Amino acid sequence: MPEAPAIFQAAYYRRLAAVEERHPWSAGTRRVAGAIIPVLLGRPSGGLRILDVGCGTGATLRWLRRFAGRRPVVGMDLARGALRFARRGGEPVILASAEALPFRKGRFDLLYCADVIQHLPAPARTRAYREFARVLRPGGVVLLRANRATGAPEAARPGYPAFDYRTVPAELEEAGLTPVLVGTLALLSGLAARWRRGAGGGWQHQGLALRPLTGLARPLGWVIGLTFWLEALAFRLRRRLPARGGASSLVAALKVVPFERA
Repeated sequence: MPEAPAIFQAAYYRRLAAVEERHPWSAGTRRVAGAIIPVLLGRPSGGLRILDVGCGTGATLRWLRRFAGRRPVVGMDLARGALRFARRGGEPVILASAEALPFRKGRFDLLYCADVIQHLPAPARTRAYREFARVLRPGGVVLLRANRATGAPEAARPGYPAFDYRTVPAELEEAGLTPVLVGTLALLSGLAARWRRGAGGGWQHQGLALRPLTGLARPLGWVIGLTFWLEALAFRLRRRLPARGGASSLVAALKVVPFERA
């Protein structure tokens, strides 16, 4: 089984668990996803069968319960340190790789995968996309989100192409999935990242940059939260995301129901 990225150590997960629940970045990206999921899958009375690929410390795993009805939301991650926190929420979580999902064919309605794909080299991404298609039921959806403007430490290494929302749809199609939504979010963070890069600040990894916003930084949190709220509202009204400018890319793809001759 592949190993979790080396940058993610115990101290990282302790900090992430402390801020993931309430940090305006984390809460804001979930808010936008919360506007998208019902549009793509509706709200079936029995709830959705959901897999959180790369569930981390479990905040998103718990948030996804609202779409699952009485069904458990299943979480999986490569990092044992993250799963120690995720298990505290009571949802079933397992140690596993996105490249080899330990589930039967067609088990899930929704695969949610945030901030994972950018850490996989190209061959591993291909295997992961095929696994996503395998465990989705016909009509199911995979929702991918990955930071793009801030990048990931692996992105500068050979074999780790940047997560590019313009090329990912073709990669998903090769795996048997049909893209239905492509765009960006976190426009304020994208603007800040471009300004920082232009000022000679270089790139910054979003996950490791998360800190509680206290004291004088609290108003910044309110502004970030407001911009995500507006992005979620804009999606509800327009049913699409901005094509460029955001710090995070989002791609949703559908497993098309096979055509059967009468």
